[in-house]
Amino acid sequence: MTLLGVAGCLPVQQGGAVDPGPAVPTDPAIERGAAPSAGAEATAARLLGEARAALERGDDAQARALATRIVDEFASVPGTAQALWIRAQAERRAGAPADAAADARRFVAVLPEGDERRLTAARFAAEAFLDASEPTAAVRALLDLAAAEAQASGRTGVDLARTAVRRIPTDTLLVLAEQVGPGPMGDLVELEAAVGLYFRDEVARAAQIARALLQESLTAEDRRIAESIVSGNAEAVLGDGVAVGALLPSTGSPVMREYASAIEEGVRVAFETRARDTRRPVRLEIRDDGGDPARTERSLRELEAAGAVGVIGPLLDDQLVAAARTRASELALISPTAERVPGDQGVYSLGATEPGAARALADYAVEQGFRRVAVVYPRTPAATADAQSFAQAYREGSAAPGREVREFTYEPGTTFFREQLMGVADFGAEAVVLPVPESDVELIAPQVSFFSLDSLGVRVLGTGSWASPDVLDRVDVRHLDGVVVASPRDPDGESAEHRRFVERYESVVRKTLRSPIPAYGYDAASLILEAIDRGARTPADLEAQLEGIRDFPGATGVISIEGGQIVRRHQLYLLEDGRPRLLDRPNN
Repeated sequence: MTLLGVAGCLPVQQGGAVDPGPAVPTDPAIERGAAPSAGAEATAARLLGEARAALERGDDAQARALATRIVDEFASVPGTAQALWIRAQAERRAGAPADAAADARRFVAVLPEGDERRLTAARFAAEAFLDASEPTAAVRALLDLAAAEAQASGRTGVDLARTAVRRIPTDTLLVLAEQVGPGPMGDLVELEAAVGLYFRDEVARAAQIARALLQESLTAEDRRIAESIVSGNAEAVLGDGVAVGALLPSTGSPVMREYASAIEEGVRVAFETRARDTRRPVRLEIRDDGGDPARTERSLRELEAAGAVGVIGPLLDDQLVAAARTRASELALISPTAERVPGDQGVYSLGATEPGAARALADYAVEQGFRRVAVVYPRTPAATADAQSFAQAYREGSAAPGREVREFTYEPGTTFFREQLMGVADFGAEAVVLPVPESDVELIAPQVSFFSLDSLGVRVLGTGSWASPDVLDRVDVRHLDGVVVASPRDPDGESAEHRRFVERYESVVRKTLRSPIPAYGYDAASLILEAIDRGARTPADLEAQLEGIRDFPGATGVISIEGGQIVRRHQLYLLEDGRPRLLDRPNN
């Protein structure tokens, strides 16, 4: 029995409409196995039809669940290969690009030779790997196709590989070139490696690679690049460098000078380590704005005149507003520390309130089936933004009737929270979200117990401040145990990327890292360098590339830029015995 009417042409646009296309009755099974029973074939056919219908109506969670059941239980039934493709599309749209790429590659592997969908699915896998910031895997995904098959497409695998190789470190490219072997993709990988070697002053080695490539069938543009490397004049073809500006209050108040120095250290660490693999020369132009908005405006004009494609800074809210207002171009600004962003296009801050924590807590509240949730927070811009983000995500996270969010606010500086906490109890809340600063955690955590919210079974959900080292040291364990915390970094340890930053910092600056501030300068610079490495050469290019960054491993967390806002990936932790541990959840 063949699964008819469910396998179709492959849509490739992320988030686009699903086109079922014509029936393809010859899809294979996912894997070989014993001949399935008629009942298994019928069940698989029904599930596959339901999965495709769920995908078409945009219910990615349902499509993913149904496809997973098919993969797990009916892999030997003919036609079930389509489940891999359905799951891949649902995973990518749901924000799991690495999983999507893996399923798309499995789909390619089981399709017969000559099936045109192999090309489309392989390209989908490569694009998903790029979404997941895995460019090396993207190139390898494209190798699923024969070079002739890739060139038969309007947008060839080689063209997509050209995007991927720009994001791969030079040393990795050299290894990859040996693995890829001869052919259009191998030539492309080698040429980009040669460009990287040239701009890190290994000119003779770069020329040797380029000279060999000139014996191959290169495109006219690639041949021009190879010839310029051999002649020692690659700058004439590739450009003589990209300028990145930095606005720092080096002569401001003593506090500002200290911050400026720490941020500059992080920026220079990024330039001396990451810029080594940026395959075009990049220069850093630092201007002193003195912590004064008027000087910020003058300094920004100087940076624009110097050809800067992006700017790190300013550090303060008022200066960021002044810089955004002064720009004569689409110059992107990334402040390492500003708490408020003016909302102008191309203006970002690593220090601003972001919705990541609120979204993670809202997902948990929906997952737990809480029907009444209270939010208690101070009337500050940051806490208000967190509360609004939570309420929106919670309401959007489930269409179940009867769900309600109620907000209880207090003035900054409040020390007694009887009115708010009794209001939570009277509301009948099953959980209370407390997006409050560290200083307030010390005051409010004991009062949660005092007013018996724990005895009433009210679950406490908090932002990262609840798991800060100072809070864990100063607040009694009995007032913290059981709190669920959303944090962009493991409160009980450091990520691999943060450890890498610390090693780089101590190697470049030659002193022990004692402050978290340099990491923000490092990430601001790294994001701009990443955009440049993706091909940005103008302010407009830079902003476009920044908006495409997803799951970037930074020293301050895993960073994405979504809708003009920097967002970090947040994990949920449970506080137990005064320490955080990663919360066990179905999707972990």
